[in-house]
Amino acid sequence: MIKSPTDLQDITDRKLDLIVDKEIMGKQLKQMQKKEAVFKQKINKMLFLFFTLQNKGIPVNEIYEAEGIKQIMTERFDEIMT
Repeated sequence: MIKSPTDLQDITDRKLDLIVDKEIMGKQLKQMQKKEAVFKQKINKMLFLFFTLQNKGIPVNEIYEAEGIKQIMTERFDEIMT
């Protein structure tokens, strides 16, 4: 229950703070989504590079195994790279 004008002002200030926080978080979310899209593009380029190298006779999988790197499963190139 609101007891005084200052209580009402506190509620209004809190709502305004929450609105500002929501706007900031929305902008941060959009920035993170853009970064995620860029990273996905980079991953796809790297996978395509490995795929191309494998097709040109460079033993990509054997190099990974020799270096002790655990094979990472990918949906896009799994059948081709093995």
